[in-house]
Amino acid sequence: MNVKIEGLDKLNALLKGMPGTVNNVIEKELKIVGLDLQGKAQALTPVDQGDLQGSAFTEVSGLEAVIGFEEIYAMYIHEGVGYRHPKGGEAKFLEKPYKENVPKYVDMIGNAIKKAVDK
Repeated sequence: MNVKIEGLDKLNALLKGMPGTVNNVIEKELKIVGLDLQGKAQALTPVDQGDLQGSAFTEVSGLEAVIGFEEIYAMYIHEGVGYRHPKGGEAKFLEKPYKENVPKYVDMIGNAIKKAVDK
């Protein structure tokens, strides 16, 4: 399962036009943000044997980060709001921490850009 958030086309175009050093800073910050979200999602992932939780990944390529789960049934479990999880976890285990942390992640990336530009 992958969740791809699109939009902010003007910002993406602006960022792509910035010097390579700034892009490198953004890539590094995206990796930090991605791994943070991955960890929060794993903590909320329902557990049976741990396969789903262990299939989480974060990939950063250029100015794009993909955070997801490789197990084929990930979307089914993620969207299953009526399922019981006796060993813990909950539905929307990736969406929930994303929505809760968007402002923090935007600030982190913005601060990294500002710091790089101010040098």
